[in-house]
Amino acid sequence: MAAQVVDTIERDVLIAARPQRVWDVITETRHMGTWFGMPEPTSADFRPGGWVVFDHEEFGEIPVLIEEIEAPRRFSYWWALVSAGKGTRPEEGNRTLVTFTLTEEGDGTRLRVVESGITAVRAEDAELEARFKDNSEGWTIVTEDLRKRVEEVLSDAG
Repeated sequence: MAAQVVDTIERDVLIAARPQRVWDVITETRHMGTWFGMPEPTSADFRPGGWVVFDHEEFGEIPVLIEEIEAPRRFSYWWALVSAGKGTRPEEGNRTLVTFTLTEEGDGTRLRVVESGITAVRAEDAELEARFKDNSEGWTIVTEDLRKRVEEVLSDAG
């Protein structure tokens, strides 16, 4: 019997900064690569329907399609399965939705990252299971790196 493919990855982290500061680190191009494990985007159009394009050393060009921006609370984008090929634009059947939600909590911000739609990707179960495993590990690293980057920005500003 095949393993059951899980549709959603969820991570959250409490960051010792106000939502606007966390938002700035998530959405400003000069910060994005520092927590996302890539260089600064080669192009960025931060509006619903706009594209942000990264040039990753290993995976090549990674275009993401902005779905929603509600500053400083919510940011979401679509991206394609890496195995779809370098530079593949996200479209129905090859994409998942990544959503960042920021909620004020005491003197800090609760950041929740959700990647959903894994089971809607047209791929073999083994590939989807690998995507889930890799991205689960990746989002654990990314949320921690993002928390650290916000703290670095705060200490640099202080």
